[in-house]
Amino acid sequence: MANMKDIAQKAGVSVITVSRAINKPDTVKDETREKIFKIMKEMDFHPNQAAKALVSNKTRTIHVMIPRALVTYDPYIMRFIAGVSDELSQAYYSFLIRRDWDFPYKCDGVIVMGLDKGEDSYLVDKLNVPSVLFGQTDLKLDWVDVDNKKGAYLMTKHLIDYGHEKIGFIAVDEDKRFASERLQGYYEALQDHDLIPNEQFVKFAINEEKYGYEKGLELLKNTDITAIFCSTDVLALGAIRAARSLQKKSTRRNISCRI
Repeated sequence: MANMKDIAQKAGVSVITVSRAINKPDTVKDETREKIFKIMKEMDFHPNQAAKALVSNKTRTIHVMIPRALVTYDPYIMRFIAGVSDELSQAYYSFLIRRDWDFPYKCDGVIVMGLDKGEDSYLVDKLNVPSVLFGQTDLKLDWVDVDNKKGAYLMTKHLIDYGHEKIGFIAVDEDKRFASERLQGYYEALQDHDLIPNEQFVKFAINEEKYGYEKGLELLKNTDITAIFCSTDVLALGAIRAARSLQKKSTRRNISCRI
């Protein structure tokens, strides 16, 4: 089995240069670094990540904070976790899903999602490692998010373009920024197309399929809506089930799911 000394000899560089290429690639010239990596691949050399972590005083573990209010079997959450896993695996990092703010184990960084309004301050107060928030914040923190308001606007417009004027909306009943922004996008799309918002067409639900089903039934039985926009995938699954239980045809033209 090849070691760093073998790689160094074949590349015509010192063992220290090979070590730098692995641990601090930005300190090695591009040409030299690429040559070393090519030889490592040819000789099937894989750095000892455990030893590397020990020397660098790093755990090579990222904590993924998902509040208990969010169920991990939600398709949206599952795709989120899969994306995190794919990227970390490429960098030889592992991850640990955390459900509480009490972090008893050391880690190299934290990814946080699903915070209520104001909870983003926890990242400043409780974490002393690099962290990124999945969701917009006004604090000076790294964050990633979609344009929830614009997305909801476009989803509502999508239904309007198909000729719907009476559009129901099943919103997430949570004090989260994305929830209020999606509701705002829905209202603005209606107003911009000269449609008067009807509060009877808007239902708030806990983000679970059974509640999407319940609110979907309420809308379909008690109003004359012709389409439903759901704030999340899970709610949309429930609304589709409700439509089918009432033998109403559900297509992309009359049920629009999450952004």
